[in-house]
Amino acid sequence: MVDRKVCSVCKKPFLKSKFKIKCIKCENWVQEDCAGLNSSEFEASKPSFVGKCCTADNLTSNLTFTGMPSDANGDFQATVLKELKLINSRLTEIGPIKSALDDVKKKTDEFCVRLERLDGKVTTCRDTLNTHGTTTRKLEQDFAKQAEDSARMKEDLEVKIDDLEAYGRRSNLEIHGLQTRDGEGTKAIVFKLAELASLTPALTRDDIVAAHRVGHFKTEFPPCIIVKFASKDRRNQFYSEVRKIDSLTSKK
Repeated sequence: MVDRKVCSVCKKPFLKSKFKIKCIKCENWVQEDCAGLNSSEFEASKPSFVGKCCTADNLTSNLTFTGMPSDANGDFQATVLKELKLINSRLTEIGPIKSALDDVKKKTDEFCVRLERLDGKVTTCRDTLNTHGTTTRKLEQDFAKQAEDSARMKEDLEVKIDDLEAYGRRSNLEIHGLQTRDGEGTKAIVFKLAELASLTPALTRDDIVAAHRVGHFKTEFPPCIIVKFASKDRRNQFYSEVRKIDSLTSKK
């Protein structure tokens, strides 16, 4: 039972002129003279003060054992005192360990805070990567669609080009079987054929866009002459009239 009227160390009543402090181990009160503290240390020591009432020396100073011989009682007290001093020394060693553990706990708490912040940053980076991944997939889909559209447009253009070339070839005429002569003019040959066919109206230079031979000159058959007329109608008229000629020779 805690006696608040007497000091737990000297067992004397408290003086009103002296301060007293509570031992955190046994919760007994210790007066100023027995606490070993000055007025400046008093307030700072309140949360952790351990009085002499809980030290090995003080605990054994009042030990008494009844029912035992005096010699045995003295030996037993010496043994208990020795053990208590050993325990007290161990408790003294625990202080730095506890301080080190407190420091480890503090650093662990700081590390946990940093880890939580890092986890938040990792989450932000993951969200950003997911957003970029979605954007990239969208761009890939758009690119694939544009590639399909481009391929389709290419096919359409190739068809249109073929159509245009075919349309342009409708005004062309190939003439085969005419022997080549040195210094000949292909347009002059065309005009000569028109003259032999009595083409009406007569063929003019405006009616012929181009005329040239196509093929190898060292083959058995002479290269053909390709004539591009200014209009399809003029080409058809020329073709129709020239076919009526019974025979054409290189002399003509």
